Amino acid sequence: MKAAYEKLTASLQQAVESINSFAMQFTKIKESVEKMDAEIAASTNKAS
Repeated sequence: MKAAYEKLTASLQQAVESINSFAMQFTKIKESVEKMDAEIAASTNKAS
């Protein structure tokens, strides 16, 4: 029973770490898109 609990705990910890990793990736994607959007907006305003 103890071994099963330890295995479950380890699996849950790994799942939480994976979720945090995905969250960081999506945050970086969001920041990149915001930067790209700002650059496009700036270049469009210069052309006008």
